[in-house]
Amino acid sequence: FCAALQAAGARLVPEARTWTGRADAILETTDIVYIIEFKLGDVQTAIPQITARRYHDAYAADPRRIVLLGAGGFAL
Repeated sequence: FCAALQAAGARLVPEARTWTGRADAILETTDIVYIIEFKLGDVQTAIPQITARRYHDAYAADPRRIVLLGAGGFAL
């Protein structure tokens, strides 16, 4: 998966450290930065966590569009 993303010109940073915590993943393309938070249960808490911890602040000066993405419902 990671190799396919890299071949497509994307950069995947798992457990990316920011000034205010650690995002589960950040996917950077030439036009868009996806900030991704994975949840085992209820996905409803994913986006609020990204905004509360301000993971996107690290990209404030970046001209690319920033997309906050929550993924959940995973079971162990």
